[in-house]
Amino acid sequence: MKVILILVFLLATIYETKKESTCKDFKTGKFTLTDKKIEGKYIIERNDSLQIETDLTTGNTSKYSVKWVNDCDYELRIIEGRDEIMDFYAGKVLTIRIIETYKNSYKFEGQLEGLERKSTQIIKRIK
Repeated sequence: MKVILILVFLLATIYETKKESTCKDFKTGKFTLTDKKIEGKYIIERNDSLQIETDLTTGNTSKYSVKWVNDCDYELRIIEGRDEIMDFYAGKVLTIRIIETYKNSYKFEGQLEGLERKSTQIIKRIK
């Protein structure tokens, strides 16, 4: 009986170690995003309703409301930021779709309302 219990425990431990993250695992937390196209690096802090992005180069922050549409899709609407950011995002929805998850990061596709172009990037969890 002891052997069976030990075997079950070991199998459960192995399963937990290999377990991939799901979209739900990234709804809240502190993340980093490196945008190679514009050579920017950002810290993103998100709870269930607010996302704050800090540009590590300039120190500027932007705040967005977060609305989760389903487990892997969410929408961001600008609340506060520099004037040029406010003008660019004002009245528009930025739709984010998590397309792949990893242990401590996820790949997403983002599209701003009114634009055809989509951007694909990876966000890594810090906390």
